Amino acid sequence: MKTLSALLFLALPTGAWCADLPPPPTFGTVEILNDHCLACHSAEMVLTQPKLPKPGWQAVVTKMVKVYKAPLEEQAIPAIVEALEKLKPQ
Repeated sequence: MKTLSALLFLALPTGAWCADLPPPPTFGTVEILNDHCLACHSAEMVLTQPKLPKPGWQAVVTKMVKVYKAPLEEQAIPAIVEALEKLKPQ
């Protein structure tokens, strides 16, 4: 059985099929803000926020979720807070 498994593994193409696959998505600041903030806020509003430290943005995002019922996934919140912290006020 081990020999058959090894032969099947060796018979698989080695990387040629990967060239046709799209690259995995990257989630940088722009993508995170587009995906999570622009559903409720204008781009102008997002880009003109004052500079806040991480705890400040954590409080703002937590309030949006708990008080205003923002539809944010719990696991996305740290990335959203980090993206907002990286913004340079316009």
